[in-house]
This record gives sequence, C-alpha cells and structure tokens, in this order.
Amino acid sequence: MFSQKIVLDLSFNRRIQESQNYSRPTITLAKLIRSLPKLLSLDISGTNLAGAFSFDQNEELNYIKKELSIDENENFTIQSSIAGLLLLKHELEFLGLFDVDEKGSARRWLPAKKITGEHTEQMIMTSLSYYMERPSMLTHIMAHLFRLYNHYTIQNPYDAGKLVMDGMEKHLYDRSLQTSGSACLYYVVDLFQNESDIMLEKYNNYLKRLLITILNAMNAHLQHSPMIRNGLLTISRMQMHVPNHIMSAFEQTVIVLIKFIQLYLNECVVHEQILLHNALSVLNHVACSVDGQEKLFIGQAGAIETAVGIIRRFLIKKTSCEIVEVAWTLLWNITDETAENCRRFIEDNNGLQTFHDCLDLWSDKRDLVRNMLGLLGNVAEVKELRHYLVNPSHMEKFRILLKRSQDNEIEIPYNCGGVLANILSDGIEAWTISSSIEQHIVNQEIYDSVQTWDLRRQRTINYRSLAPILRLLNENYSTGCIMWAVWAMTNLTTVLPEKYCTLVRNENGEPLLSQILHSDKVSEPIRNLAQATLANVQRFYDAPVPMDIGPNDGLEI
Repeated sequence: MFSQKIVLDLSFNRRIQESQNYSRPTITLAKLIRSLPKLLSLDISGTNLAGAFSFDQNEELNYIKKELSIDENENFTIQSSIAGLLLLKHELEFLGLFDVDEKGSARRWLPAKKITGEHTEQMIMTSLSYYMERPSMLTHIMAHLFRLYNHYTIQNPYDAGKLVMDGMEKHLYDRSLQTSGSACLYYVVDLFQNESDIMLEKYNNYLKRLLITILNAMNAHLQHSPMIRNGLLTISRMQMHVPNHIMSAFEQTVIVLIKFIQLYLNECVVHEQILLHNALSVLNHVACSVDGQEKLFIGQAGAIETAVGIIRRFLIKKTSCEIVEVAWTLLWNITDETAENCRRFIEDNNGLQTFHDCLDLWSDKRDLVRNMLGLLGNVAEVKELRHYLVNPSHMEKFRILLKRSQDNEIEIPYNCGGVLANILSDGIEAWTISSSIEQHIVNQEIYDSVQTWDLRRQRTINYRSLAPILRLLNENYSTGCIMWAVWAMTNLTTVLPEKYCTLVRNENGEPLLSQILHSDKVSEPIRNLAQATLANVQRFYDAPVPMDIGPNDGLEI
C-alpha cells in the first residue's frame, strides 16, 4: 500500500517550527524515492533533504546504488541537481523547494513541472499559490516577493499582487501576513504612476480590491504600528498616483482612518506620533477631494470631534504644533461650504474656545493661524452661525490679526478680512457689541488694510466656487465688506486667470461687478478694482487661441 503513495509532504516552516535535520539527507531522500515509484508530488521545503549543492551526478548515482544495494546495471535517466532525486523514473508534477538548505531552488536541474522556491519570480509565484492555506509560509514567501518589488525587478507585478490579495483576504487576522502583504501592495500601487487612463480604467476593479484589502487589514490590526504605517503609506501613494480610485471605497476609508485616530486619542493604542500625523494628512487629502454630501459624511463619521479632541490633547501637552496644524487643516477643508459641519464645530465641540486657546499658545505659527482663520471664514459664511463671532473678545483678536503682516505675507490678514466682511454684511442690526467696539471703526480698518495688499500675491487658498465672495458684491453693504470682496476677485483673476476668470463667467459674476463699477454708492478704489477684475475676465476670453501647425500641414507659403 505504501508503494502506491503519489503525494509526499515533508515540508517544515522554519519560522514556526524547527525542521528536522536528516543525518544523511541524500540517502534518506533516495530511499523514499525508491520506495515510491508512483510519486508525483514531493515537498521538502524547509529541510536539508536537497543535500550538497555541487556534486558529480554519475559518481553520486553510483554511491547511492551501492548504499541502497541497487543493481549497478539498472538505468536511471533523470537529470537532477538534487542527488536524492536521481532515482526518479519520471519527472515529478510538483517539487517543493522553498527555504531548503544549500540553495536547493537555485540549482540547474530540477526534475519537476512545477517548483516552489525563492530563486526565481516564477517559483515565488508558484509558492504563493501552492501554500495559500498556510499563512506562516505565505508570510515568508511575501518577504521574498517584497525584494523583487523593492528592487523593481519583478516582471509580473499585477499577477503577483493578485496572489498577495488572495492571501490577505483568506488570512485577515494573521498580523504578520497582513504586514508583509501590505508592503508588497505599496509597490504595486507605485507601478501605476505612469499608466495611461485607458490602463487605469482596465485595472479599476483591481485597484478597488487593493484599497479594500488594505483597509480591511488596517481595521483588523489597528494596534499594530507596522501594519498601520504600511496602510497609510499605500493609501497616500494611491492618492498621489490614482486619486480617483480612493472614491471607490470612500466611506470605508474615512471610517477606518477616524477609527484609528480615535483610538490614538483615547490612548487605546501606543503608536509613534508620525502615524497620527500621517492618518490626519491622509484624511485631509480625502476631504480635499470631495464636495457636499461626502464632506457631510466625514463630519457625521466623527471627524470634527476627533480633530478637535486631538488639538485639545496637544494643547494640554503644549507640544506637537505640526499635528495641531494638520488637524486644523482638516477642519478647514471639511467645513468648506458645508454648513452642518460648521455648526458641529461651533455648537457641538466648543470650537471658538479651541481657536482662542491655540491662538494664545501658538500665535507665532503663521500657517497654523492661517488655517484656523480659514475655518472661521467658512463659519462666517453661514448666516445662522455668524452671531457666535460677534463677541468683543473675538473681535479684538480679529482686529489684531487683520493688521498682521510679515514679509509681505497676506494669508492671515486676508482670511481674517473674509471673516469680518461676512459679519459686516449682516448690517448694523447684527452688530451687538457697539458698546465695546463700533462697527464703523472695524469697517474702516478692513477698508484701509485691504488697500495695502499686493494684488499679484500668490496664495495657497483654492476656491471651488466664488459664490461666497460674489455674495458680498452688493452696493448696499459696508465699504469694508465690498472692498475685501472686489480685492479678492481682482487678485484671483490676476494670479490664476485660467481658473478664476472661468468661474467669474460661469457663476455670473460679471453683472455683479458691473453693478459695483457703475454704482455711485461705492468709492473710486472699489470701482477701480471692479473694473480691473472685469478687464481680467475680458482679456482672458478675448485672448487668441494658439494654433498648433505642424511641418506637414500642407501650407503653401
């Protein structure tokens, strides 16, 4: 009965168990081969049964015949660089040589149709497929695959990536496997950076599966720093090379990122701060890529209270301004033209107190202050929330920041001016602090400050719509309010005409500007800016379209 056996598995995984070192590996293997004439599949992975790397086949065969008392006239025709296999009567269907001693899989003659091992890419691919049910082996194999990705020598990166995803999906709760697999998938994403749109469309389902595989791995191992690091790096790479594909699992991406940040906030995990910074940055990048309902979803998923919580934690520590800065950037982006998120920040999370506390501690951090004021600008665009800003304490800080200018930098005064302009647009009846600060004084301060700004100054702000500014182009509003709005329009259409001249026309800004231009209620400096903006738009649309004429277009000269 033993002679009928056709499959023999003697493999060990050296990562989880100590393999048996056979004292006479060649003779031991030869005995097995002799006793199993119908053997089709043999796995000696993780053992020393491959024997010595170098030998003379004829001498070794004669030695084996003598040791096993085989007639010296019996013929064996199989060529094999593993001495113990010289007694084979036919080629094997399968031979497992992964992680064997003496570079078993690197030898010249290996008598099998399919071979597992680490010497070639094909062997590694076969290993991934063959050992799919053995997670510890898969983890070891993925480490070898990673080297091919890392050195950019892999020939079939997408097929290998599919096998990696197969393994990760099958063994979700194996932490080591998920970490090794995610490291490979990072490089798979990297290979898409120069692909055409046609190719990206072809791999649409592949990339969606890859993203979901990474997110599932992160969600299952939120307390494992290497897995979280790999996951964040991979998603960041996708945002860089294939940004549209993040939307294929938008909600899951948001939920997993917020879940990780909340665990960090609640001190349920111990990770390096850089992972928190990276998670906030990735979530912020997602927020920058979406509008309307998607931004609302990010707020509903807990991003606002989580970001404010992170800020307050580092306020207590008085450290890590960089993390606080990216948290404010996230808040700025998810409140953009999203009134409900603005309300969550102000009413549900005591956002204005957080603003004051940060300003008191980090008033010298220019980018941080800019981001905070950008968020308050979003709040100020929501009529129902503006009354929260009309407060003597807030107003004094706004007035100071309005006049703050360093190295001709206008981001802080500009954002602050936007907050104040929106407040002024509600008129004198909404100005409930006249006993402390008179409205006309603030109005004049805005009017005067705006005229000192450089119209050609490039800025970091990115408007998806000009509607919040166009709303302020009303001849019946206060002069400071109108001045800020027309300056913004002139600056934007001067610095980035391709984007903003188009928006002015598409959003019907020209009639509003014309009304300001011809109004006798506004000052000459305001009319001049309105005229300059209209001229920018007209110049942009009147510019001749360049013709691309090649040398063989058949023109006669």
